[in-house]
Amino acid sequence: MTNKRPHLCAPAKFGNNTFKCLLLAVFLCCGSLLHAQVPVGGRVVTNFNQAWKFQLGDYSGAQVYGYNDTLWSSVGLPHSFDAPYFGYNQFYIGYGWYRKHLTVTTNWSGKRVFIQFEAAFQDAQVYVNGQLIGEHLGGFTGFSYDITTNLVVGDNVVAVRLNNNWNPQVPPRGGDHTFIGGIYRNVWLVVTDPLHVTWFGTWVTTPTLAANSGASSTVNIQTEILNNYSSNVTCSVQTAILDANSNVVATIASTNTILAGTTNVFNQTSPAVSNPNLWSPATPYLYTAVTTVYNGTNQVDSYTTSFGFRWFQWTAANGFFLNGAHFYFHGADVHQDHAGWSDGIADSASARDVSLIKQTGLNFIRGSHYPHSTAFVNACDTNGICLWSEFPFWAAGNDNGETIWNGSSYPTVATDQAPFEANVHQGLTEEIRILRNHPSIIVWSMSNEPFFSASSVFNQMTNLLGEEVAWAHQLDPNRPAAIGGKMPPGLTRLVTWPVTTAMGLRLLFFKTPAFPAWSRNTAASNPTVPAPMIRAGATAWRLTPELLPMCPLNMPGAAASVPGAVSIMARS
Repeated sequence: MTNKRPHLCAPAKFGNNTFKCLLLAVFLCCGSLLHAQVPVGGRVVTNFNQAWKFQLGDYSGAQVYGYNDTLWSSVGLPHSFDAPYFGYNQFYIGYGWYRKHLTVTTNWSGKRVFIQFEAAFQDAQVYVNGQLIGEHLGGFTGFSYDITTNLVVGDNVVAVRLNNNWNPQVPPRGGDHTFIGGIYRNVWLVVTDPLHVTWFGTWVTTPTLAANSGASSTVNIQTEILNNYSSNVTCSVQTAILDANSNVVATIASTNTILAGTTNVFNQTSPAVSNPNLWSPATPYLYTAVTTVYNGTNQVDSYTTSFGFRWFQWTAANGFFLNGAHFYFHGADVHQDHAGWSDGIADSASARDVSLIKQTGLNFIRGSHYPHSTAFVNACDTNGICLWSEFPFWAAGNDNGETIWNGSSYPTVATDQAPFEANVHQGLTEEIRILRNHPSIIVWSMSNEPFFSASSVFNQMTNLLGEEVAWAHQLDPNRPAAIGGKMPPGLTRLVTWPVTTAMGLRLLFFKTPAFPAWSRNTAASNPTVPAPMIRAGATAWRLTPELLPMCPLNMPGAAASVPGAVSIMARS
């Protein structure tokens, strides 16, 4: 293709009236190509799910602007390579290509344009007008690319070369699951000023809530601001804390100079908010932090973050406490897929799942066995469900070494081990960054049944778990890190693990049909409560205080752990 059309990187300045025209132009010029555009302050957020072309297989030159895709299927996102979810290990493994046209006008000149994927399984190469923008490894976390300098005024093509090939250097290396390819979560197009809040760039905490027993707390907001201008700027960040009725309960403002091409973290702490409404499964009350960014006196960006006031404590002797009160879990493992749709489900389907689980009387979900979508976690926030968010360091219930999608959880080939560990750290970083503001999440899990590793790499596996725990604590000191998984009957080799500071927790298991009797009886006696609808193989479980002291980690049958980790036996 020719690049004679002007690129978007040409500088331009817009006043308030001009930016209002920009918002209008975005709506008018793109038509059906840009669906469900949402102007937010100084940025434009566009759902980019519609009008894609798709073809299964690998095709030379499909990234090029002028490639002929007229015979490809027309699809919308979310989308999976395989629709059914019926046969274990009976799924397509290989490549698929996606292509989509994007119309750009001169009104975007001087702005930054990002394409943001919530997830794509699992090796995604993203192209714009034939140029490789980036490659993301890992199928359960999102990623964002700045595509500004690759766009031209007029028509553009975004192409994604995606595969779900087994990669021995990428977690998971196996599991009792079908690892189907596809861009199976949302894609967004985001247009911002060069001075803007970064991708998931806010972190909101309530640091004095526990000390004040919920009577009051300050709000700490750390906000990453990127200056993509070619010169230094004087940047002001104003943050307002809003309750559920949009009443302002606290404000903070600060100003810093940000050097050209650098990121600055604004660390702001509000005055104490008195008598905040506490988040809990009984009262899932949410607040909003509204961050407004100024370049000098001109507003250039706005960003909202939902969060909750709540504190919790895990104890080995007395169980779990939420907002100072003893709290019992009634919950289930939940996967993201739907029969007939595979993993490519709509946000409304995720919300429906969480709502049904809440209606059955449950208050806890173990997100099996990977980070779930933001829509799913949002639904946990709004419905009042405590969430165990899990990283997919995972195996298939054996230690088959390098068997495709059925191998040792930790690689047995020496040259794969360092890249695998790097990808584990990267994926865990992405998970925590994306989901850290959600009050429903009460623990980060490092794994599921990682002990299904070849004996030759068992020590490396345990060392990596320890590194994960330390890294999770560094990324988020406010939540514990857990080693997810259970001890299969007769398997005692994990009792050799060094255990010094870990807590010992034990759960009471309920087998098929996956819900304890109290849940089935509740559904039977109350017609307003739907019958349990969890796929076969899931197991509901309940934390009971009388069992908490009964499972020290150095006894056969105990769950594995590493120093500093919470360890919970959880059957999936």
